[in-house]
Amino acid sequence: MNIRMTANVARVLRVFVDEPEAQHHGAELLKRLRISSGTLYPVLARLTGAGLLTVETEEASPSELGRPARRLYTIDPGQLGAARIALAEFSSQVTPAPSGPGRVWGRKPGSAMGGA
Repeated sequence: MNIRMTANVARVLRVFVDEPEAQHHGAELLKRLRISSGTLYPVLARLTGAGLLTVETEEASPSELGRPARRLYTIDPGQLGAARIALAEFSSQVTPAPSGPGRVWGRKPGSAMGGA
């Protein structure tokens, strides 16, 4: 898997790994993860570009739906194992930071984060 893992990438990817059969759309993920669209959509684009997620557009017309058609994201079944490994490696490389404002994750001493 060739993707730079960050805390936000891991949070989004975790949803797909935990529910590999489910389709998710942006509005649902925004509400569920409580992150901004400026964070979520670039992460979805990276995961899709890396081949981890597949995307399709709802087939119903916007006039039938009363809203624009949603893009539905699903984890590629062939990439599920790689995604699980990447999440496990990321979890082993980060540790909760000491309490204090502004930091959620800290790297363990000597750990390196790979990927592009």
